[in-house]
Amino acid sequence: MGRVEGAGGFDGFLLGLPLTHPSPPWAYGYRTAWPENDYLRFLGERGAVGRLEVQGDSEGLLLDWLGLRQGKAQLLRRPGFDYLRAWRGAFLVGEAEVAGVLEGLWVGPQGPRYGGGPMASLRALDPPFAYGYSYRSLFQGEGMLLNLGEYRGKPLAYRLEELQLPWLPLRSRPRTLSLTWGPVGWNPKPALRPKACPPGPDPRRE
Repeated sequence: MGRVEGAGGFDGFLLGLPLTHPSPPWAYGYRTAWPENDYLRFLGERGAVGRLEVQGDSEGLLLDWLGLRQGKAQLLRRPGFDYLRAWRGAFLVGEAEVAGVLEGLWVGPQGPRYGGGPMASLRALDPPFAYGYSYRSLFQGEGMLLNLGEYRGKPLAYRLEELQLPWLPLRSRPRTLSLTWGPVGWNPKPALRPKACPPGPDPRRE
């Protein structure tokens, strides 16, 4: 699963890869054919998640297997940018724009909640733990680990809407890719040398 270029932008796709070498050697799947951009980012035992644009606004996209067979999806809708990144058990995680700031998002038994920002995103999930990053310290990336059973966060309101997706067939033919490896040149005396930091205040005098 992932995204493929479509007529209106990107379409999410699901592709079944053969476990043996069939004849002819191609894999068969489906693409969403949505008129605006949509992506699928995670495929698990219960379904797939990602995002879908509606009039340019990004909404959380949720595809369970039952709805997928009927061409139906669920949207987690609210104003701003929303993106679902992973789904395991009773939890969904991703990111949500709150008052113009990107925050980590999770949906669980306590409902939708957010935290960890600014510039935060939850990318992986092993309940009750969620993993991601934030840029809280001087815009330098920090790893983020949340125990969703203990970290309360702040509540977030969504409305759940059903969407009928116009799925189209998608065929893909595998192509062999040859990778070549070689040494990378390294200059032990780079032209740009870092400057020493200026001395700071003496903490013993503060």
